[in-house]
Amino acid sequence: MISINDSEITSQIAKIKTKMDKYPPYAIGKGLDATAEFLNTPVVKASIYPPSQSGQPFIWSSEKQRKAFFATNGFGRGIPTIRTLNLANSGTFKVEKRYSSLYVYYENTASYAKWVIGQFTQIVGHIARGWKPVNTHIVNYRSDILDIFHSAVSKSWDELV
Repeated sequence: MISINDSEITSQIAKIKTKMDKYPPYAIGKGLDATAEFLNTPVVKASIYPPSQSGQPFIWSSEKQRKAFFATNGFGRGIPTIRTLNLANSGTFKVEKRYSSLYVYYENTASYAKWVIGQFTQIVGHIARGWKPVNTHIVNYRSDILDIFHSAVSKSWDELV
């Protein structure tokens, strides 16, 4: 369980909840759709990549991990070692609107994504090279996200009224 003891943060969360309660789920869903659309733009998706550090030695979590990498990477198969943008192009921000759930989530179909940008599964070598988990990375866009979300919610609400 996560608990927040900071009274300022708790107060801000309460204010946001009060503001959101005045909008119907339809309007909030439109805001989330607009947010996901923004997050799925090529510029935002490509910004997941940190600056290249090719030529620098990779930091392995263990000797077992290093051996497994080289065992599966023979003859161009297996784990990519150059930037192809496959990681960015395999990921999508989606909106969940079923039942009482309304939220944006990230899904990546690249088999290696969890080791590179996963929240709790990221390996040491990728952390050392500057890769951030997706949920940490998108915080860089919070002001854009909030503006887009608010604008879309307000617009859809105005269209209904």
